[in-house]
Amino acid sequence: MDKYKFLSKYTLSDSKAIPVKNSRKLGEIRVPEYWLAILDEKDIEKKKNIVLNEWKKYVKVELRNTIQYLESFLKNIELFRVEDDVYLLYTIESYQTNKTMYYAGGNPLTIHRDMNDNLKALWGNIPIALRNFYEKLHDGFYYYPSQSMGLDKMLNIESMDDVELPLNIEPKINIQNTYNFLSTGSGSYVTLDITNDENVKTMIWLKDFEPMLDLEFWDAIDEYYYIGFDE
Repeated sequence: MDKYKFLSKYTLSDSKAIPVKNSRKLGEIRVPEYWLAILDEKDIEKKKNIVLNEWKKYVKVELRNTIQYLESFLKNIELFRVEDDVYLLYTIESYQTNKTMYYAGGNPLTIHRDMNDNLKALWGNIPIALRNFYEKLHDGFYYYPSQSMGLDKMLNIESMDDVELPLNIEPKINIQNTYNFLSTGSGSYVTLDITNDENVKTMIWLKDFEPMLDLEFWDAIDEYYYIGFDE
């Protein structure tokens, strides 16, 4: 099946995924400068260098295993759009299965459009590496067909107070100020309680299990990417 026909099955609407071959196809939509550099570049290795150098600017340490995987198994990078939303499409060949995986990185210039009001008020409490990821690199980075197994796009980040949780628990966090930043698509989440910028708490909610507190946020995100790439 044609790549874009395949992606169009997962737009969650009747809209189609359309390749963006040059900046004219963007119209009035603003994208980061490094995206425009990718449009101008034909050589895949040079495209990879452009993109992964941006990753290394902001999350070189935090997502070191993810970056290493992309350095080895990223096969193509291109832009596509669904209506007025533009994405970078990462075509990844799984090391374990040789399966072709399509991951999407959203446009970081649109995150405040899709951010809810409470999260906007607390955005300054978010750790700087995570803010940089969303503001300068991508509005989420996830497996496109399921829109999961990676950092969620802003439109899908919500307070855990609004999520139907599998267990009747009372965790020692402010549930209203706890937001999911990664979902697996099967009822598990990696979340941050961002009530206090000096005491941001990570919690992993695993389906049908008690949540795990006091974990390292980036270690969990890095591990979930590795799991997703090799499924």
